[in-house]
Amino acid sequence: MPYQVDVPISISYNGNSTNYLFYSKHRGTPTDEISVWVVDFDTELSCFDICYKKGWHNGAYGWGLISAGVNQLLRLGENLRNDQLIIAKFVTDQNQWHGYPADLRHKPADKPLPNILLKWFSERLISKAIMSRIKQGQI
Repeated sequence: MPYQVDVPISISYNGNSTNYLFYSKHRGTPTDEISVWVVDFDTELSCFDICYKKGWHNGAYGWGLISAGVNQLLRLGENLRNDQLIIAKFVTDQNQWHGYPADLRHKPADKPLPNILLKWFSERLISKAIMSRIKQGQI
């Protein structure tokens, strides 16, 4: 499906409707403050979809990743330093979500909550070592 930046799409989960926005500031060239996606719109939406359906969100924030096995995480984005960002953070305002690649090393507020990390560990998406590195902002 062809998507456009800055045009929200409506998504329904179990009868509940929400909106998702492909935000233009997270596409293109990264800045000191803004990380950007390196994956296509479908992959970004898939990451949000997994986050939402698996309950990897808490109130106005959610986190996602795409895994091909334990510790085999897809690179989702990059920052100005060309760090490979493997976790996405999603935020909502008035029932409209948008996401961006989380820059855990340089923005502590991007770190997933401990309960989300435990879910990933229990689902065998990350190891204890990777969970520890995420907590410490080393990834």
